[in-house]
Amino acid sequence: MRGATYSANATPEQLGVDDPPVQIGPFALWATEFTLRVDGRVVPLTRREFQVLHVLCLGAGHVVARDQIHRHVWGDRVPARHDRSVDVHIRKLRDKLQAAAPQWHCIHTHHGVGYRFEPEPLTRSDTAARRRSA
Repeated sequence: MRGATYSANATPEQLGVDDPPVQIGPFALWATEFTLRVDGRVVPLTRREFQVLHVLCLGAGHVVARDQIHRHVWGDRVPARHDRSVDVHIRKLRDKLQAAAPQWHCIHTHHGVGYRFEPEPLTRSDTAARRRSA
């Protein structure tokens, strides 16, 4: 994973203005614009949501530890023992990604470790189960 470190006020220049978008399947993250596009459509994200997703996408296919996500997004501040900031942002991202691309499952949980961004197409039974639980 690249060494991008975020702060609450990270600027596009700090993120690497000349970086091309991170493209994973139908998902494209534009760090210079803090923008997510799914199949070309813009998905509105808060700055923190974008930062969490960007860190996951830079490590796409690999588990990114919760502590590592927290460090990249919120800086070196040590989270409280029961800090749920990362989990809350992951939940919001899952909701937005599901709304934008319902045929994909993107963020996978690795209990006790962290999260992995790896878009996988849903089967018909997965899609039906999601509709029933909504």
